[in-house]
Amino acid sequence: PDAPTVRGVKHLNELAMLSKEGCECYIAFVIQMNGIKEVKPNIDTHREFGEALDKAVKAGVKVLYLQCDVKEDELNIM
Repeated sequence: PDAPTVRGVKHLNELAMLSKEGCECYIAFVIQMNGIKEVKPNIDTHREFGEALDKAVKAGVKVLYLQCDVKEDELNIM
């Protein structure tokens, strides 16, 4: 995220807990720009989100990076 997200941290912590309980959990990042080669949390803006993402991944949460084709009136996941 490009701005702090307390709700995002809450959701990641919940996903980590559910994953530890045996649920199959995912988080998806929708990439709406061409040419993006890497996605990382912005720890300078919100360190807690990065820490919660690391914790979730270690708990078994799977991360999806969804590249999209963006047009004026539509967005298609590729």
